[in-house]
Amino acid sequence: MPSLRSNFTHLKEHDEQLLRLGMLAERYFAEDPNTCLLKLRQLAEVMTQIVASHVGLLDRPGERPV
Repeated sequence: MPSLRSNFTHLKEHDEQLLRLGMLAERYFAEDPNTCLLKLRQLAEVMTQIVASHVGLLDRPGERPV
């Protein structure tokens, strides 16, 4: 990812995918609000999976709950 200023740069230390999704949401904010919301939803889903894996609810970050 290029070194751009973003409201989501602090997420890079946790997961590159979180940073990418946050920056894409910012990029589409004005020109395509629906895509912005989609990227924010994806960001929330990935963040939820990461948190669940850290507290022991999932074995791996990519695992889906049953």
